[in-house]
Amino acid sequence: MSHTGMQPGAALLPRIPDESVCSTLLAQVPPQVAAHSRAVQRLALEMCDALAAHGVRLNRALLSAAALLHDTVEDTETSLADVSGLFGDTVAELVDGVTKLTNIEVDSMDEKQALTLRKMFLAMSKDIRVIIVKLADRLHNMRTLAALREDRRLFKARETMDV
Repeated sequence: MSHTGMQPGAALLPRIPDESVCSTLLAQVPPQVAAHSRAVQRLALEMCDALAAHGVRLNRALLSAAALLHDTVEDTETSLADVSGLFGDTVAELVDGVTKLTNIEVDSMDEKQALTLRKMFLAMSKDIRVIIVKLADRLHNMRTLAALREDRRLFKARETMDV
């Protein structure tokens, strides 16, 4: 697999993640969290299809699993090692990349914004699928702001501006 996450040839394809195992992991979270994960998965695959229309080919199965599991390590007892064992190192690395983009802690908003951009570009240079999942996650969060309390809406909106 190339450093961009694009598939150079069939001989290099990693194992295909098992959808039923993803569903079992999602059963450990509240229904609204599972629904969010499924929505992020759909959005990420739409982005994948849009890129494919312009000649950028990504492994849909791996992107799909990573998008579906993007919050699993944070929201369940599942570890990155578990994700790696169940879905392979590539999916675990993608999930870890999305988690790292989410968990940046700094003292000021300006510093946080700079670090967010720096981390995003670093992640993109390693694997564009991390960025696709993160953008799908942010898009779904913004589409569902109305369901949140006012303070959470403001927090999510500010958080999205940082991305």
